[in-house]
Amino acid sequence: MTEKYRNAFVKRRKQLGLTQHDVATAARVRTRAVQDWEAGKHQPKLTASGFANLCRLLKCSIDELAADFEELKQQPEN
Repeated sequence: MTEKYRNAFVKRRKQLGLTQHDVATAARVRTRAVQDWEAGKHQPKLTASGFANLCRLLKCSIDELAADFEELKQQPEN
């Protein structure tokens, strides 16, 4: 896949063919929250079950998901 993605979280989501709505549904948040995560505006504030659902949906470990969000946090805002 040659398309460049803004970050690992978006890349992971798109490689699995998931929409922001799919992620929001699994995490039990609004789609706007996922948009804000991907833009680096906010860190997720989820319950343990929300994180577990995301890990299952994104087929990753909690450590991998945490690393994706740490990367988002360190990106400069445009």
